[in-house]
Amino acid sequence: EKFATLRVTGDDEAIGLMAAEHFKSCGLEHIGFVEYWGTGIEHRRRLILQEAVARSGCTFHLLHGKTLEKQLRNLPKPVGLMASNDVVMIKVMQVCLKEGYRIPDEIALLGVDDIEFICETAPVPLSSINMNFERMGYEAAARLDRLMSREPPASRPIVVPLHGLTVRKSTDL
Repeated sequence: EKFATLRVTGDDEAIGLMAAEHFKSCGLEHIGFVEYWGTGIEHRRRLILQEAVARSGCTFHLLHGKTLEKQLRNLPKPVGLMASNDVVMIKVMQVCLKEGYRIPDEIALLGVDDIEFICETAPVPLSSINMNFERMGYEAAARLDRLMSREPPASRPIVVPLHGLTVRKSTDL
């Protein structure tokens, strides 16, 4: 990647590990990822979650957004589902509610980004992993300042640690 050294990013590995640990602590043995776009970040987060679930001794399930209704019917319950971000998880939540599933009792839902407005106003308040966007912004501004001062670019991307997981009703088992 030509601009990889200019990038400030969240810790995708920590996201997958945190999600797997959270679902496991909720007593869930079946954990899945809902893939909508198949983009790089979504794919990376899915793979890390899949590996963490396998190491934890739980069963991993991959779901695709386009056939979600049918796949939900075939999933063992209870199950915990994660998506790449809060916006996608709200779409999943809408499908779950339309199909009559009880959240979190049958299907626990976990987003990523922890955008308070989205998570708090969801039909069922959404648990989410906090990406620490404020720190990401400061790191990006500092990197830009150094570049504008004609300092050479850093040798690798800055990976910002997560700011935790906010538990709301969607995973409050």
